[in-house]
Amino acid sequence: MSLFATKTGQHPWTAAAFAVAVLVGLPLLTIVVVSFSPSETGTLLRLWNTVLPGYIFTTIQLACGVGFGVLLLGSTTAWLVTACDFPGRTLFNHLLMMPLAMPGYLIAIVYIELLDFAGPIQSTLRHIFGWKFATEYWFPRITSLGGAIVLLSLVLYPYVFLMARTAFGEQAGRWLEAGQTLNLSPLQSFFRLVLPLARPAIVSGLLLAVMETVGDFGLVQLFSVNTFTVGIYNTWFGASNLVDAARLATALLLLMLFLIWLEYLSRRQKRYIQSTGVPPSRKKLSRIAGICAFSWCFFPLFLGFLLPFSLQILWFIEGFSEIRTETFGHDAMNTLLLGGTTAFAALVVALILAYGRRLAPSAPLNGAIRIAVTGYTLPGPVIALGVLLPFAWFDRQLIALSEQLWGVSPGYLVSGSIAILVFALLVRFMAMAFGNIDNGLGRISPHCDEAARILGLRPFGILRRIHLPLLRSSMLTAVLLVIVEVMKELPATLMLQPFNFSTLATRTFSYASEEMYKQASLWSVAIVAAGILPIFLVNSRLLSSLRQRTPGGTS
Repeated sequence: MSLFATKTGQHPWTAAAFAVAVLVGLPLLTIVVVSFSPSETGTLLRLWNTVLPGYIFTTIQLACGVGFGVLLLGSTTAWLVTACDFPGRTLFNHLLMMPLAMPGYLIAIVYIELLDFAGPIQSTLRHIFGWKFATEYWFPRITSLGGAIVLLSLVLYPYVFLMARTAFGEQAGRWLEAGQTLNLSPLQSFFRLVLPLARPAIVSGLLLAVMETVGDFGLVQLFSVNTFTVGIYNTWFGASNLVDAARLATALLLLMLFLIWLEYLSRRQKRYIQSTGVPPSRKKLSRIAGICAFSWCFFPLFLGFLLPFSLQILWFIEGFSEIRTETFGHDAMNTLLLGGTTAFAALVVALILAYGRRLAPSAPLNGAIRIAVTGYTLPGPVIALGVLLPFAWFDRQLIALSEQLWGVSPGYLVSGSIAILVFALLVRFMAMAFGNIDNGLGRISPHCDEAARILGLRPFGILRRIHLPLLRSSMLTAVLLVIVEVMKELPATLMLQPFNFSTLATRTFSYASEEMYKQASLWSVAIVAAGILPIFLVNSRLLSSLRQRTPGGTS
């Protein structure tokens, strides 16, 4: 193999793939190295004696609460649309994924405006009952840990819904038939057979939702819930202490790696679920049961997507005259520039990684790629810190060299430009581009490569003339997903954005921090609207794939 690789020029591709994978994985190594370096400004013991226990306890509370919420909402709605027939079932099968288009900080803005003391609901109650002060009545406080748990559950349950629906749709029919042979009722079969055997898939979705919860910044910052991400941000920008921020980031990184390990174990258990099977025969529900099923599915969809999105549109229409459209246009152009540049870079890197592994797979290269695509599971503040530290070090060396040679300081050319932000977002969303490209290459038969080699094509020629035309759909999907995720990304963009550079997400958060919720409506509507189409396309593709794998499958 090595002789063939040398002759056909595959070694440069694999070397480039390995080098790029190491470069993309650099932020992780940087965080760990800096956090354990000796420094006078911070120690692990001092952090443990001050803020670290509080961050750990609050983060665990938030993760457990959201975990329970997404498990309840996701698994039950998935079973209803898979195994039951009731009015609106087909529509819910598509729409129950829509809350994923609603970032946590956007739903937080809506419910703060709606449920806060000066909001319309409390104002109406005070008007009806003659109350004047908050001490005269009790009303649940939305900006609290409990409020954060509820809202994050409403926007993250689709992770569990998606995984559970796939597991139920593939094998639940056989499990229910087995339950009938054991004289079990449908309800007993569900709890004793269907749910335990679908556990690996459900746990996988649950852990994805928990990782998103642990990495959330915008919602918990607006709600003053002191989790790890808020602590990193406050330590970095409030106390200007990068070393302590890096140490907090390392603690958060260890927690995320533990969750990744748990998710990996859950995926290993999926070997017990066959790739083909029998979907359950949907049971026609009675009128009362159908109303209950409809209401239960409508509840998270309405609170997690329809209500907040409708209110954002309403606020946009009502306050259009107060909205600075020129500012919006400037922010939209910045966002598209950032998203397009990041998507193009991610596409190129993904092609190098996937094609390099296709040419000459090896254990070191696979390990490097695994590190390179870990960024999506890491919180934005961790990636921002891991990127800033080496880039700032490089700029300082460049400044010192320039002053020594020419007596002029060029300033922070790299860490103060959009380049550092593009690199951070590339690390954050590399997994999306690589997954699409790698799956697309996997569908191309190796015989195509062999035939091309016989005709005298070298690896680059094979990629350009054969693979790229066949990968158009995968590349378009990768670019679209990366652009949309860049539009929604808040913490990394907020921490690394250059001076006088704002995106849709950072401007929205800036308005929300100043309690100008309605003025942020146009920016909010644009972010959510951009996320709807990719989610709808991906969900439609998954439903189509499920129907192909299961004869008579669910739709």
